Amino acid sequence: MKTEGNLRPEPFEINLLPKNTAEVVFSENVSEIPDETGLRYEYDLHIVNVKNRPDLRADIEANYDRWIELARAGMAGTSMSPPKADSESGDKALRDRVKTLESCMGFLLDGHALSGTIKEFNKTARDSKKILNQDPPEG
Repeated sequence: MKTEGNLRPEPFEINLLPKNTAEVVFSENVSEIPDETGLRYEYDLHIVNVKNRPDLRADIEANYDRWIELARAGMAGTSMSPPKADSESGDKALRDRVKTLESCMGFLLDGHALSGTIKEFNKTARDSKKILNQDPPEG
């Protein structure tokens, strides 16, 4: 989302939220725009909510490209953390999450949720939420 401000934004900032969660705010494509009161900045803003943990800042710094990719994809609110870099098990965890999401979308698009099998849909949705809220395995 395009936004403006009077202060030059940092590449990312972490805002702590209740229930051991954090909002990570990414800023990119920063442009300086002179005006009559000085400088203002225009930039793209991306936000993702994740589980907070002690190594969150270090993880974002070490895996910045993966994190901003997640934020650009609009994954805010999923509590999903990107897998660690060069982590085979992390990549598998991500593939499992994508497969589950594709399964849910396919279920919806096939019309099953509307054809009387709402119980099956609810189970699929609960399973998906469990998978999305898991931290990826350490590699």
